[in-house]
Amino acid sequence: MVRTSVLAAILAASIGAAPTAAQEAPALTFALGANSSGSFEGFAGWRGAPVWHGFQPTVGASLSNRGEGWVGAGLAYTWRAAQQPGFLRVAVMPGLYRQGNGRNLGGAIEFRSSLEVGLRLRSGGEVALGVAHRSNAGIYNTNPGLNTAYLGYSMPLD
Repeated sequence: MVRTSVLAAILAASIGAAPTAAQEAPALTFALGANSSGSFEGFAGWRGAPVWHGFQPTVGASLSNRGEGWVGAGLAYTWRAAQQPGFLRVAVMPGLYRQGNGRNLGGAIEFRSSLEVGLRLRSGGEVALGVAHRSNAGIYNTNPGLNTAYLGYSMPLD
């Protein structure tokens, strides 16, 4: 279901919105949310300037109040309608997961995919509502996945 929602959002964003990813600046991101194991979760990340066809390198880490931790790196892509403050961003990051007292996701290698809808502020910062899904893509026998809904803020580094 999450994959279908992400694909539908990507298709909807690409129809009628001219991508302006080349204008994306490097940024630091901070987010707070709740995940499907009942934990509160914080996330910190960095997105670089686009390096190839608008794709931005990205790294991030999250930690929950139950000791669930994740760190990874991957790619992000942002769609913006021309001359509008709204945006849609997707990211995929393979990484390493620590269970702590949280959910057993099957193993240490976990992939985080995320979808954000947000607005650029006059200050250049951004606010976004997002959802993220972590799973091991079936490489382990156990693969329950972990979903997180969050509110985030990004501040440009330029």
